[in-house]
Amino acid sequence: MTGPVAVGAARNTIVQIRDVQEDELREQTFDLAIAAAGFEPRATAIPRKLHAVFEASGHVICLDSLQADPVRLSTEAELVRLCRDRKHSFSTSAYGHYLQWFAAELRKIKTIHGRIPRVFIDYTCMPKPFYIGALVAAAYEVGADIVLGYNYGTRTLEEWQVAEVDAIYAIPGLEGLSAGDGRQLHLFSLGFDGAQAGALEEIFQPHMSYALVADPGADVGAGEEAIRRNRGVINRAEALIRLPIGGVTEVVGVTRDLLGVGGPDAGLVIVPLGPKPHALGLGLAALLEPEITFLHVLTKNPPLRRTEASEQNCWTSVSIVPSSELERRSEDTGAR
Repeated sequence: MTGPVAVGAARNTIVQIRDVQEDELREQTFDLAIAAAGFEPRATAIPRKLHAVFEASGHVICLDSLQADPVRLSTEAELVRLCRDRKHSFSTSAYGHYLQWFAAELRKIKTIHGRIPRVFIDYTCMPKPFYIGALVAAAYEVGADIVLGYNYGTRTLEEWQVAEVDAIYAIPGLEGLSAGDGRQLHLFSLGFDGAQAGALEEIFQPHMSYALVADPGADVGAGEEAIRRNRGVINRAEALIRLPIGGVTEVVGVTRDLLGVGGPDAGLVIVPLGPKPHALGLGLAALLEPEITFLHVLTKNPPLRRTEASEQNCWTSVSIVPSSELERRSEDTGAR
């Protein structure tokens, strides 16, 4: 079953985005599969499910946080075994090194096979600059047919802790265009940390804002809980937008529709504090629309959350095809 499709142009490429079902992945092969070792038990859920993919072409990304944590050590060991010892270590803050490695892999695959690389990314335990940045890198490089997977996990909402903001910066390549009159429309994608959202709203002092909540969320009642915890930010927003947690394509469409709402010259700034599938949709909207700025909020000593795996996953297909490749395909079709 094929879900809604979003199509746009970015960096001399044509981008097609659609939500896909798990059974569509059974017959697919990938040149490169990537998962990140994490301190959450769910870090191994998708690689286990797609074990043949990760055995054939899987690579483990090992970041420099909580390296001695027993759960982190356990998930890393299992992923390294699944991926036949293909392991790469990167600093969380120096994600540019990871993107350089990723871009080099894309170029190598294109050179060997003479076609666009086929890539799978499990972003369950991956920081936003790593999985959003990979999409930007693909658009600037040789393109890629990418499937992204995310395990929803199960959470205990009562144990959710506040994270202190350390730094805020735009994802490279998604800096957006400055508004002519200095006005910016802000879209706050909200999670369970209402204090952090309120602090960021105070910092930005938005000319106009909208709030986005995942409802239904990963767990029963999660959407209403997010609304309760962010009531102040929501009350000051122009409107509350509710979209299902797995509706990546819907998020792309709604975000693009907000362009121009703040005025003909107003830009759109994304503040992604909600679930990762929503962040993915927001990042893709920023990739397609140069007027959108996608921010990353870095937290100081983020709380440790032991999210167990669930049976539910979110799958998104992102096809990034360079214009030159489309022209070549058209010429090949015409020659026949």
